[in-house]
Amino acid sequence: MDTAKKLSLKRWKARLFICLAMLALAFVGLLVMDMHPKSYWFYSRIMATVYAMMSLWLFWYLHRGEHKIHTSTIWHQMLHWLGLLLAIYIISIFVDTGVIGSAQAGLVTLVLLALTIFLAGVYTDTAFMLIGITLAIFAAGAAMIQAYLSALMIPIILVAALVIYIMLHREKRHTTTE
Repeated sequence: MDTAKKLSLKRWKARLFICLAMLALAFVGLLVMDMHPKSYWFYSRIMATVYAMMSLWLFWYLHRGEHKIHTSTIWHQMLHWLGLLLAIYIISIFVDTGVIGSAQAGLVTLVLLALTIFLAGVYTDTAFMLIGITLAIFAAGAAMIQAYLSALMIPIILVAALVIYIMLHREKRHTTTE
């Protein structure tokens, strides 16, 4: 296998790992939301930070060494995720002052994270768009069917993971045949 194909395979594995890790974190979040709704607020803040770090790392990993990537693009990525973290900080103020409860803050954070990861997918990695849609479905599902949320969302996670795998696998085959 030549060097270009090895690099392509490494990048494909990195994208797959990050996407599956994001879906796994989202599912753990559902379990936390189901078993300890007040703890979900804390978990959602941690999850947003981890998503930001994983997304930034993946962007750097996929584009390192490329001359066409500009420093401004990396700054756009960082500002994109900083915007989410600042919005979560504002929600923290709402929780601390009693404007909204911690369970509701967790759901609002999930919606913000769904939007942020979806938009990251629009301009960086299309697999993130599917993760954003999946998170939005989780948020809507949490609002409508709280009691059976984890059981009903397992198929959605599996379908999303399968679609991401197929999508990335097709891209990998396409780039290795060129």
